[in-house]
Amino acid sequence: MGALRDILDRFGPAYWDRYGARMPRSHARALFDLQACGTRAMGGHTASCEDCGHAQFVPHSCRNRLCPGCHGAAIAEWTAARADELLPVPYFHLVFTLPSELRDATRNHQKDLLGSLFQAATEAVQTLAEDRLGGRLGMIACLHTWGRNLAWHPHLHLLVPGVAVGTDGTYATLPSGFLLPVRALSELFRAIYLRLARRAVPETPSVPWSKKWVVHCRPCLEGPENVLRYLARYARRCPLAEDQILDDDGHRVRFRYKDHRTNRTTTCTLSPDEFLRRLLQHALPSGFHRVRYYGFLAPGARRTLRSLQAALCGGMAALAQAIARLREPAERRRPLVCERCGSAHLRHLDFRGPRRVRAPPVFGAA
Repeated sequence: MGALRDILDRFGPAYWDRYGARMPRSHARALFDLQACGTRAMGGHTASCEDCGHAQFVPHSCRNRLCPGCHGAAIAEWTAARADELLPVPYFHLVFTLPSELRDATRNHQKDLLGSLFQAATEAVQTLAEDRLGGRLGMIACLHTWGRNLAWHPHLHLLVPGVAVGTDGTYATLPSGFLLPVRALSELFRAIYLRLARRAVPETPSVPWSKKWVVHCRPCLEGPENVLRYLARYARRCPLAEDQILDDDGHRVRFRYKDHRTNRTTTCTLSPDEFLRRLLQHALPSGFHRVRYYGFLAPGARRTLRSLQAALCGGMAALAQAIARLREPAERRRPLVCERCGSAHLRHLDFRGPRRVRAPPVFGAA
């Protein structure tokens, strides 16, 4: 981390002094991790060169979900794991967005209301699928809490293979152009979400009946390989990449993003405190899963998935090359080399220091 590390080093201590006493534990943990990533504060291990005998300290990375420098390998590993689950059928991309009236409540009750978002969206899809398609679908659901300018904007991305599995084990592949009626899906999603949310958080605000709940559904015409690479960016991407940060002058932080309304790249200028607030608000509570799997793509339904792949074996042969490419590392790590002689023949020795910095226990849990 270059630009982000500079911002954290310059403005992080003052931000902590002002807001640390009432900062949620997840935010405090993220601030500590981002500042300590790749430094001795995060701990590390000693590596000895087998050629020249030089010993050097190798610091650990934080692997925090907000860190822009820690997820290249995670994206490659996740993509390779999902490659084994591809099916030779059309795929569909769905997006469920909460209305603006519910965003503040969702931010204040993240475990309950974001959990309700997962349950409502997937239950709405499965209910309509059973009614109109005669079976259940498999889904990968990925939560995003940010807009492109880092504002709080919770929404859910679903990747759905176009095959419905009946209760008797039979299956039916779907046409490539249509999955489910969006209007009916939107109304059902609204009803289920409000029921779940008000059960979990009784003070959930009301939403005007005339307000439209945004649900998008489109066929993925790019092919399964590109679809999976696309979803990997959603599943493992952090809110802001290093190359988006343009500069900070001590009073303002400026970063670029693409405005989806104009499809043009624009800039956003924020005070350092507002920039850190927007970034840290996307640190989810500890243990909250941002990526979840449903239907025949759930971990407990491997037998059903393998049966589908066996039944569609003719199409699987055509997918073989795409699956092989996805299994290759999407981003190869640079090998660790000796500081003295440049050799890559290093042997790891003892660990030193903590593997992860812990937030002080005085701050409240998220």
